[in-house]
Amino acid sequence: MACCRVTQSTPNCEHRPRRRERNVMKKQLMFIALAGATLVPAIAARAQILPGPFDDFINTWIFFENVEGEPPIAVDRTFIDFAPAPLPADFFGPGSDPFGGTIILRGLHDGSQPGNTDTIFRRSGDPFSPAEPPGPQTRTVDIEIVSMDLVSAEPVRITGAGTNWQVDSFFDIAYRISVPSPGQLTATKTHQNGGTFDSFFDIDYRITFTNVADPTDVRVFDTAAEGLPPTRLVITGAPWVHQVQIPELIVDPASQFHPFVQDDGTGVQTEVAADVVSPPGTLGPIWVHHICLPQLERVCIYQLDCKSGPAGDPTSCDGCPYDCGLYQGAKCPNFTCSPGFSSQCLGTNCCLNFTLVECRFPTGEPYVPLLLALTCTCSPELGACCEADGTCSETTECECTGTWEGAGTTCGPTQACCFADGSCTNDVPQICCEQQLGGTSTAGTCTGVAGKCCLPDGTCTDVADGLCCEGSFIPNQFCQAEEQCCLGLSCAMMDPQCCEALGGIRGGPGTTC
Repeated sequence: MACCRVTQSTPNCEHRPRRRERNVMKKQLMFIALAGATLVPAIAARAQILPGPFDDFINTWIFFENVEGEPPIAVDRTFIDFAPAPLPADFFGPGSDPFGGTIILRGLHDGSQPGNTDTIFRRSGDPFSPAEPPGPQTRTVDIEIVSMDLVSAEPVRITGAGTNWQVDSFFDIAYRISVPSPGQLTATKTHQNGGTFDSFFDIDYRITFTNVADPTDVRVFDTAAEGLPPTRLVITGAPWVHQVQIPELIVDPASQFHPFVQDDGTGVQTEVAADVVSPPGTLGPIWVHHICLPQLERVCIYQLDCKSGPAGDPTSCDGCPYDCGLYQGAKCPNFTCSPGFSSQCLGTNCCLNFTLVECRFPTGEPYVPLLLALTCTCSPELGACCEADGTCSETTECECTGTWEGAGTTCGPTQACCFADGSCTNDVPQICCEQQLGGTSTAGTCTGVAGKCCLPDGTCTDVADGLCCEGSFIPNQFCQAEEQCCLGLSCAMMDPQCCEALGGIRGGPGTTC
């Protein structure tokens, strides 16, 4: 899918078939300046960072068209054009020529944000709630861009002359918003699930040029540091919705306002793009961005279905931190995945086996772990599997739906299981009673009779079952107010019946030591 402009004639993004094409998230940026002019747009002053929630993740689309025998061509490419206002001579060092070329840019995706996100907005709140009816009224909220990162698709060639300049040096370019860029968003709700909005941002930006041959040679142009006023960018007539029905789009799950999704009012939705531009008449650089919501990319989903160590070494997988379950593998834009693989868990002798499930959009699965590049044969061993209710079966680790107690463990015989509250359950394997349920395995059968339990130290505890008393059990009686109890030459405060059970002499109600 390609981004398209939001206009009356082309309201939605279109599929544009191209020969052997692949799509990559990017931004389109045009830089046009007036040579020799002082560029001062009339805009608002810089604002403070908003305390509100993050808005949706944002990115853009671009196509690369591959023609057989020729290098890829960027269609609707992202670039900065310095031809109208070249960077001056000596900007890149003494003897460097003025630079008036074009810098091709791409989004910087460092993995810190979902999908291919390179831009994040912050918003002070949702302009409308889903429960509010549509109508002509507008709502305005504060917004700002807090992150936007672009880098050059390839190094830029800088020429020069003279003994002080190295001819044909190459510089990498990084462009980013240098400080939070404030603005406002004004929305109208035209149907129950959304409407349209206008917005503006006042941006400061920073361009960093790094010499490929000498990374310590860095040249920076920062509008905020130079004292230049921010540049205003606007969005006009873009669509938004409360609920997104396109599963591959990445949106903020805490938000009920999602831009750049067109809903026809009947639930049919289409992803669209918006033009972010400098308004007409602006003095200064003219910026054009075509932005959309980023999309999840299909990945190979694998099931970790076997963990095992060498025969006779039941503890070999104890140091492997990966649990059985689903994991994300490589991207599969053409629905092609490796059928599966086995490899050693890094730093252990534990063998892990991954079996392909399908190629689909991820739903929060962790990534396939870093493994040793050693193939192995996974021969799972049996062990006791304790379920939440205390029942037990002997399964492999990955077959266990409860708590697996380790290779070589068995369920063993069953007996009563006593719990901290004095309750009791019959026929629970000892390993599950103590490891899964946190109880104490006790010989005998639960009596079903409650009462008081007088412990050897004189403490009285009410128990739900007499079998779980580890002292003298008095059925159908419960702990009473303590009184004086004489035990030989010593005195202690005890339950009166516990005093007698321990061979003491009661002092009577209300007495104290």
